[in-house]
Amino acid sequence: MERQEAVKFIQKETKRLREEEHIDDLFKANRSEELAAVECHTSKKFSDFLMESDYELMLTDEEIAEGSCMATAMWGTSSYLNNAQLFTDVEHFAHRLAREAGDPGKNVAAQMLDGEELFDIPSEDFFSTKYAEEYDEKYGLGKF
Repeated sequence: MERQEAVKFIQKETKRLREEEHIDDLFKANRSEELAAVECHTSKKFSDFLMESDYELMLTDEEIAEGSCMATAMWGTSSYLNNAQLFTDVEHFAHRLAREAGDPGKNVAAQMLDGEELFDIPSEDFFSTKYAEEYDEKYGLGKF
């Protein structure tokens, strides 16, 4: 698998999470149990690609479809990639996530900006809005 194929794989998976699993609606409705039950897919071919590329994917902003940040972050929780291996610019992605996904996005963004890896965020903290206010206090609504 080439890098571009790996990117397309993630784009297809995030599209599936949004269209088939309806994660955007589940986040808006705060249905954390249903969100926790959503399975993120991967493949041996993708895993082999990661091994061959020293576990670096480094998605650029352009490679993440508009409105797909929360799905990308959710997929990232099961990828076992460090944030810096998953995104070219972690800070930029976190702020974009906060803008796109409202309080659930701010919640995850605040944790990422505090140094938490996506795969280390406990599901009760990922599927909540516990840190959304912290994001607003630290980064303001219009700064990014």
